[in-house]
Amino acid sequence: MKKKFSITENGNEKSKVKKFFQKDFSQAIIFAIPMLFLAVFLLYPLFMTLLRAFWTPTEGLEFSGWSLEGFKQFFTSNLYMKSLKNSFIVSISVTFFSLLIGIPMGYFVARVKIPCKKLILSLGILPIIMPSFVGAYTWVILLGNKGVIRVFLNWLLGPLGITVPSIYGMFGMILCMTLTYYPFVFQLSYGAFAGANSLLEESAMLMVQREVE
Repeated sequence: MKKKFSITENGNEKSKVKKFFQKDFSQAIIFAIPMLFLAVFLLYPLFMTLLRAFWTPTEGLEFSGWSLEGFKQFFTSNLYMKSLKNSFIVSISVTFFSLLIGIPMGYFVARVKIPCKKLILSLGILPIIMPSFVGAYTWVILLGNKGVIRVFLNWLLGPLGITVPSIYGMFGMILCMTLTYYPFVFQLSYGAFAGANSLLEESAMLMVQREVE
């Protein structure tokens, strides 16, 4: 009896192992590969950067104790504080101008019957798929110190005392980043306006008008 029971138990274990290896692990592998990539090249560097911010500053990479000396150096340095201020100015300005361009553009393309709508949609995607260095080099050619458009505008507006700033500096960063990131706002806004039912919006407007009357 014991021998038969052991044979049956071994057979059940072999069948479980066989069923386990017969399972389809393709979905798990496809999901695990990008997650592993993100963990190694994104999450780990971010975690180590955050962790090292609380280490005592040293010349080497070895751990020398916990400290807030790095934060003290950052907030007491004029260079770092100026960099932080400029970062906030650029980020807020780019966000504002991207919304200012992208949302109205998405609304008009989605709701208003305008010619060449497909062409506008295609051109709206172009800055997303185009390499960033191509756009940067293009703006340097157009609005650099000897840029074609800048030289022409300075010649045209020079008698009025107006000078177009160079692409190098705060103005150029805000301009180039706005024209790089507004297509994301445009695509999201276009999808939202195109997917929303305009009849519901018109009904809501009529209801509000009746309540006012």
